[in-house]
Amino acid sequence: MRILRLEAVNFRTVEQIEVNFQNYYTSICGKNNSGKSNLLRVIRNIFIDSEFAIFFGPGMRFAREIDIEKDFTNWKSKEKSEISICVEIEINSKFDSGLYKFIEEFILKNESSDKDENACLKISISWKYPERKNNVEIVYKGEKIEDSYQKDEIIRKIKSINCMIFHNSTSHGGFTYASSGRFDSIYEFLSDEDKAEISKKKDDLFKQMKSRLKKQQKEFATLLGRLEDKYEVSLSFAEPSFERSSINISLKEKGIDVDLDDWGSGTKNRTLIFLKLLNAKKLKETEQNSEKITPFIIIEEPESFLHPSAQAEFGRVMQDIAEELKVQVIVTTHSVYMLNHKKPDSNILLDRTVEMSKLKGTYVVNTEGDKWYEPFALTLGINGNDFGPLKNTIFSQKDEIILVEGETDKKYFELLLDNKHGVNQLQFNGEIFAYGGADQLKNNVLLRFIKGRFSKFLITIDIDRLNDIKRSLESVNFVENIDFIGIGKNDPSKQNIEGLLPSKILSKVYSNYPDLVQLATSNSSDRKSAQSKLKNELFEEFNRSKEYSEDYFGEFYKVVKKINKKFK
Repeated sequence: MRILRLEAVNFRTVEQIEVNFQNYYTSICGKNNSGKSNLLRVIRNIFIDSEFAIFFGPGMRFAREIDIEKDFTNWKSKEKSEISICVEIEINSKFDSGLYKFIEEFILKNESSDKDENACLKISISWKYPERKNNVEIVYKGEKIEDSYQKDEIIRKIKSINCMIFHNSTSHGGFTYASSGRFDSIYEFLSDEDKAEISKKKDDLFKQMKSRLKKQQKEFATLLGRLEDKYEVSLSFAEPSFERSSINISLKEKGIDVDLDDWGSGTKNRTLIFLKLLNAKKLKETEQNSEKITPFIIIEEPESFLHPSAQAEFGRVMQDIAEELKVQVIVTTHSVYMLNHKKPDSNILLDRTVEMSKLKGTYVVNTEGDKWYEPFALTLGINGNDFGPLKNTIFSQKDEIILVEGETDKKYFELLLDNKHGVNQLQFNGEIFAYGGADQLKNNVLLRFIKGRFSKFLITIDIDRLNDIKRSLESVNFVENIDFIGIGKNDPSKQNIEGLLPSKILSKVYSNYPDLVQLATSNSSDRKSAQSKLKNELFEEFNRSKEYSEDYFGEFYKVVKKINKKFK
């Protein structure tokens, strides 16, 4: 099951909103009180039976039925108004057969074997003032279901199966499905065959224990002597219940068992979330068609208690798992590392309008385009220019990284990876990233992230900017010639990566583009553009004329020697 679209009107801070869920991993971001929790309340109201929510622990505290008196947008008049919510979900005939077959065969009596692989189910619920009862409208495969009994049965089915798994990272209470049962119960991880066998053995054990206890009861009665006529003694015990027993999770490392209770809060939270993903997979693959469903998972603040480098790794892994398992994961977050950087259209940013200095309706911020990250950066308190290069490193698939100043620098280093260089080849299996100019290295957030995220890293800086940047690097304990190196020659005109080029390449390009050289060294407003074009022309000529020799690549090989020493 996957949520495709969500609408809400006049519900708390949500005056009118429409949210589309584009992919399997969706990140909902926003400041406190922006409306994130209200979106979750809308989802829970459809998928949770409010009559049983009280048993689900602190994480389900918002599961009560919507009340127009309490939940109507408070800055609007209730008269002749209504609250309405709508959700569109995709149901797969194979992996959601418990619900798909229920609607097709039990509700609609459709006995045809020719059925769609996926079906769209639209559920709309409204509450009109002053009535407290709700009005339900259901559309299945584009056809409106009119019969009230059929609608009631579909809603009842949705609320009774495991459609939704919820996890609040900041709550220490229980966590569960939207219907019944405890997620961390042993029984949730057993097959039906295992359950039947354990139940039989449990009954046998219970009978034996009762038999033994009866013998002890007789012996205890004998001890009472003549008081037996006055007192009746009985011994009893609670029947053993594996259904209510939690799994004890341990991490085994180097022969030492570490109980989950001894882990840090961030590690424990991350492990519990992984278990939920695992259980969603188990539900998806169950053979029981009548109950088979692929639940979607809602996680509040998965970054809780985790160091930024661990957040980045966890965010990447969660997204990979969601896509691989085809299980929808919706997170609410205040962390840049939990955003979907691979598919930016999966990120939803919420904010609220302001009228007369008062907060009003929640709305979805437009984050389309190449600089989609800038509104998120503003909301999260990160400089947008700093966030640009940061986003490229967050989801690196490698554990080692070389950071170079620009895209042209990256091309030079990629040339050095060619095995035609022989013993002078750059021996590096990580990723090379362009950080977008030396000023980016003044961003301590970026530097600390790199230090914590990668097992090995090296930053290259043009010599002409090294002294300007060195203090920022050393402030986070980066060491020159170990964590960062200068690129270029001490010659004032060659204090950058182009300074490593053979003289014949420099002479040829400078003579071919004299106007570009003049503009690049002027004080004109077009100076930066000219410099960029000149850098590109130098690389193109160098690449076009390249010779795999000491004379041609000699200055680059000196840099390679330093880098290989770092990454050997």
